Amino acid sequence: MTPFRTAKFVNIAVPVAIVSVLATATPLVAQTVNAAGHWEGSIEAPDQPLVVLVDLEQADGAWSGTIDIPAQGADDLPLSDVTVDVDSGAVRFTIDGVLGEPTFEGTLADGEITGDFTQGPARLPFKLGREAVKVEAPPRPQEPKPPLPYDEEEVEYRNGDVTIAGTLTLPPGEEKVPAALLISIPFAAVYSGAGVAAGPASSSPHAAAISANAMTASSTRWALLCPERRRSLEPL
Repeated sequence: MTPFRTAKFVNIAVPVAIVSVLATATPLVAQTVNAAGHWEGSIEAPDQPLVVLVDLEQADGAWSGTIDIPAQGADDLPLSDVTVDVDSGAVRFTIDGVLGEPTFEGTLADGEITGDFTQGPARLPFKLGREAVKVEAPPRPQEPKPPLPYDEEEVEYRNGDVTIAGTLTLPPGEEKVPAALLISIPFAAVYSGAGVAAGPASSSPHAAAISANAMTASSTRWALLCPERRRSLEPL
């Protein structure tokens, strides 16, 4: 008789390393669009960049701002139609009350606002950032230099509730002379009729000084009042 053999099954416990992979979901936090504050940059005009300084602020949900254009002697020009889209980063504003509706339309990303500046038929790229840009004074070989052959007097006058400051140039002598009021439109000559940037406005403080020098020192002996040669005490 064949002996009965009992089969022994050995239970070998094989340790199984269970690797727990934790999928850490990093939430995508939307970048906060912070357009408020001071911006400096330039419009890329064909001849040379035109430096602009922009200040934007938000109060009670409404945006406002001002712009300086040093090359044109324009300070604190008010901005209108200021809009900032916090989702897309779109930023848009227009220089208020200026011919051609000069408008900046761009996108805020990586600490810069880049886009297109338009005025009338002209379209030029612009870029604004948080860092200060170097503002170089353009050469002014025609700028009148003392001693001048006429008198200059800083004056103020009122127009309704607005006080306007200016420079009055007077020929020497006591006789009556013709007089003129020189009125300029800030930032009016950014584009020419061909749609190309024409540089600083011809009616800038520099041009006003040249006009005053030419008219007052000429044989016609004009008295000339130039409000734009001094900053107004109150907004015009």
